[in-house]
Amino acid sequence: MNYASWLRRAGGYLVDVVLAFLPSFAGGLVYESTVGPDGQPSALGRTADLIGIALAVVVFAYNRWIRAGRTGRTWGRQLMRINLIGEQDGGPVGGGRALLRDLGHIVDTLALCLGWLAPLWDGKRQTFSDKMVGTVVVEAV
Repeated sequence: MNYASWLRRAGGYLVDVVLAFLPSFAGGLVYESTVGPDGQPSALGRTADLIGIALAVVVFAYNRWIRAGRTGRTWGRQLMRINLIGEQDGGPVGGGRALLRDLGHIVDTLALCLGWLAPLWDGKRQTFSDKMVGTVVVEAV
């Protein structure tokens, strides 16, 4: 089993975040374009902004938890040709475990971001979050 490099993991995560952010960015553009002379956006602008934020959350949740839970791949991981799998069985981790893994990234961050860097020296290239939920990221076959 070939564990995915830190750069490929980071690249996949970056792609996922950028893609999830796009609807919010588009809503923000509409919001800003409707700001009147009084400095207030129109109702359309406020609505577009809220819809953009909601869509960003839906896109992120679908990609990171539903899609990744079923297939091991987010859009970013697919582009980087890497998969998230269960450490013990090598299969898809399911949506709940994918969600717990992402929540575990809070620990990666609170530990002075060392958890995010742990794949650089860890034998299985795992973050602290991966270790907590029993996942690994591997090169796609």
